[in-house]
Amino acid sequence: MSNLTVRDVYAITVPEQIKSKLKKSEESIIALSIPSQVNPLVKDLNGDQMKGLVDAIVKKAALMLGQKANDPEEQEEVNIGINLQILKFQNLTAGEIMRALEYGLEGRYVAKGGFVYFTPSHFVQWVRSYEEDVRLPVKGLYREIERGLPTPTYEPTESDKVTLSWNFFTWVIQVYLKERVYVDAGNSVFNFLTKIGFLVLTDEEWNRAVAITNDKLIKDLSGNIQEKKKVIARIKEMESGAFDENIDSKVRQTVISERLEEFYKMDRDDQFDYMEAVLEKVNYAKAQLENQ
Repeated sequence: MSNLTVRDVYAITVPEQIKSKLKKSEESIIALSIPSQVNPLVKDLNGDQMKGLVDAIVKKAALMLGQKANDPEEQEEVNIGINLQILKFQNLTAGEIMRALEYGLEGRYVAKGGFVYFTPSHFVQWVRSYEEDVRLPVKGLYREIERGLPTPTYEPTESDKVTLSWNFFTWVIQVYLKERVYVDAGNSVFNFLTKIGFLVLTDEEWNRAVAITNDKLIKDLSGNIQEKKKVIARIKEMESGAFDENIDSKVRQTVISERLEEFYKMDRDDQFDYMEAVLEKVNYAKAQLENQ
C-alpha cells in the first residue's frame, strides 16, 4: 500500500488513459463535470445543499467584487433569484456552477475594459457561457478519446473512497484558508473525520454545538414569526428525544465550522501537524480496509 501524503490534494477522477491526452485545464473541466457525493448534480441537491451553494456563490461574489452587504430583504430576493437560475442547469454539477461563477467574476465574459456586475441575470449568462463555450467542447473531446478505449470496469474500493474523502477535506481546508468560507455538501467533512476516528465528540461538546446551532437558527428567523415558532417547536421536540434531520445536519456544520476556524488561527507548523494527524488516521483506515 502506498500511503498518502499531505501534498496529495486533488482526487484523481479522470481515468489515466484519458488524462494523459488532455491539457491540465481540460482535465480540470472534465473532473468538475463528474458527479459524486461531494460534487452532486444540481438535480440531486437537497434543500440544505442548494442553500449552501447559493450562500457560497453570494459570499464569493461579494469577496471578489468587494461589494457591500445588501439589507436582509434585498439579499433574500437576490438569493431566490440565484436559486431559480441554478435550477435551469439540472445536469451541471455544483463544482461546475462555482467554476462558471469564478470565470464570470474574473471578467471572462465581458468586453475588454468593461465592468463586472453580479446579479442573477448576469450569473445565468455566465453559467450558460461556461456550459456552451467551455464545457461542451471539452466534453466532446473527452468522448472522442473515450471511444478509442476499452469499456471501463473499475469501481472504487472502500479504500479509494477514503482517499477521495481526504482529497475533498484538503480542498475544504484550502478554500477556508483562502476565503474563510466553509463549502460542503451533505456534511461530508464531518462524516469523513468521524469515520476515520479523528473527530470524536463528547456529549458535552455535542450539546454545546446543539445550543449554538439552535440559538443561530432562532436569531436568523427573528423577522419571521411563523417560521421561528416552527423551529422552536422542532428544537423542543429534539430536546425530548425526537430526531430532526435538518437541525442535526446544521449541528454537524457548526462543529466543522468551529474546527475550521480553530485551524485558520493556528500557525503554519501547527496546521501542518494537524494535517499529519488526520493523515495518520487516513492511512490507518485505508490499511484496515485493504486487509479485510
